[in-house]
Amino acid sequence: MYLARRKLPLNALRAFETAAKHCHLRKAAEELGVTHGAISRHISQLEDQFDTLLFSRSHNRLSLTPAGYKLFQGLKQGFDIITESTVMLENPVLEGQLVIASTTSISSSWLVKCIGEFHRRYPDIELRLKTISPFQTELASDIDVAICYGLPEAPDRSSEKLYREQYFPVASERRFAHLDDDLPALLGAPLLVDRHHHWSRWLDKFAPEHQSVRKLFFEDNANMVVAAKEGLGVALCDPLEVQDELQSRELMVLADRAVDSEQDFYLVCRYSQYASLAAQLFADYIRRFFHHKPFLNGASGDSMGVDKVTVASS
Repeated sequence: MYLARRKLPLNALRAFETAAKHCHLRKAAEELGVTHGAISRHISQLEDQFDTLLFSRSHNRLSLTPAGYKLFQGLKQGFDIITESTVMLENPVLEGQLVIASTTSISSSWLVKCIGEFHRRYPDIELRLKTISPFQTELASDIDVAICYGLPEAPDRSSEKLYREQYFPVASERRFAHLDDDLPALLGAPLLVDRHHHWSRWLDKFAPEHQSVRKLFFEDNANMVVAAKEGLGVALCDPLEVQDELQSRELMVLADRAVDSEQDFYLVCRYSQYASLAAQLFADYIRRFFHHKPFLNGASGDSMGVDKVTVASS
């Protein structure tokens, strides 16, 4: 059903978006400063208007239907953009320095692209990118926003899970397309190994009896990805870190068999009362980036750790 902009029920949509975020009517009512009944009426209005259920109500629990989840995703993005626009009205020019930290593998795969897009939107903010190590426990005091592999010891900062990587076998489509989902043939190709040795866990899970494998070792993850593109062998990569190569078909996923990372990635920021506006905007930008990457660890916000949303099965 298409609704013209002038007919959008904005109050009802805002009530639904808040209820969907919490999956709880009372919490939504408290956040918006209205009654529980008002939230319920707004949701019923939308369900009648769209002639579809947005929430599943069973066993005294509220969960989103697939249609409700789809609507929630679009509304959240829209309300985020509206909120950011009002910030820009109050602060037409954002200046100052913003220090961002991440591991080398994150920077080389997707973070630099995000930083570039953020810089084009806010050109007067001076951006500085620092490198931190995986499992680094302490963060320097000048870091405003960090994307950490493993949870650091940062009691003075907020930490939230972004996602957990899943490593699939990938290789040059030009060189290894014939190995597609052929496990014995895949294991006959050279395996590209970085310092994290994900192949050991992958082989234990999917080919525990396989003994003879050829391996090429790389200290740096970025060099391993280059080697995979050059057709030197098969690497284990998360879809996010090679998204450009998969889209350009320089690389392809050879098998739908993955092992999870042993740690999660976390977004670590100063608490809002101590964070600069630039830091808050960049952190929100990263959250939205992950909201619109459905190939990351499933499609629900809960699985990516960004919004705790339950999606009912259809």
